[in-house]
Amino acid sequence: MKRKDHKTVENYGGMVKDSGSKVLAFETNDKFTYVASDAAACYGDKCTESVRQFVFLYPDYIIVYDRMDSADPSYRKEWLLHTKNKPVVKKGLMRADSGDGRLFCQTLLPKNAKFEIVGGKEHEFMVGDRNYPMDEGYKDENMKDAVKRARGPYWGNWRLEVEPASAQTDDRFLHVLTAASVDAFKPVEAKYVSDDSRDGVRVKFDGHDVTFWFNRIGVIGGEVEYDGVVSPLTNEVQPQSGFIY
Repeated sequence: MKRKDHKTVENYGGMVKDSGSKVLAFETNDKFTYVASDAAACYGDKCTESVRQFVFLYPDYIIVYDRMDSADPSYRKEWLLHTKNKPVVKKGLMRADSGDGRLFCQTLLPKNAKFEIVGGKEHEFMVGDRNYPMDEGYKDENMKDAVKRARGPYWGNWRLEVEPASAQTDDRFLHVLTAASVDAFKPVEAKYVSDDSRDGVRVKFDGHDVTFWFNRIGVIGGEVEYDGVVSPLTNEVQPQSGFIY
């Protein structure tokens, strides 16, 4: 794959093209923002479903639910989270620090997931078994942006890879991220819940009791229970205007 202005960029994600993903749903309100998208078209006949449902639960929590269906169980699936500094993983909980901030990531699905930390000196840009040199054009752009922002630059250092325990065609990933200050010792209280057709997570914070449910198969969607009030997750794209840059 090539970028418009620079050299060849390696593709390790199995994509056959870098376009074709579509937004399925979007809504934002005074409690959370929700978006769902499907990137299956980017993988050609390798993939029958690549759906991500993403929730930003104010003020500091992110829920990510992924439905991944491959055409062949031998096609490897990895959920990635990139960090500036080396993360620590223990019993399904990742912690990574940067400056005054700390990020927690709880892996609720897949069950019995395998974890691998990749990065460090001479491993910053690992693709398979090779560490590729940084694209000089990309490096120059990031250096200029860092000067403008007075922080950074930020590029490949470390990543967490989460992989199912065994190979199969259909996999579900469920993660909860907590953004906190560096003196925080634990993430938001989050518990995996499920029924016959849905996966979900129950989150408790600041006196609130919130459960997000995601359909495991079939129609993309689900519902949210927020302090006892139940409402469906939208299957439409909420009208928008303007943007913040």
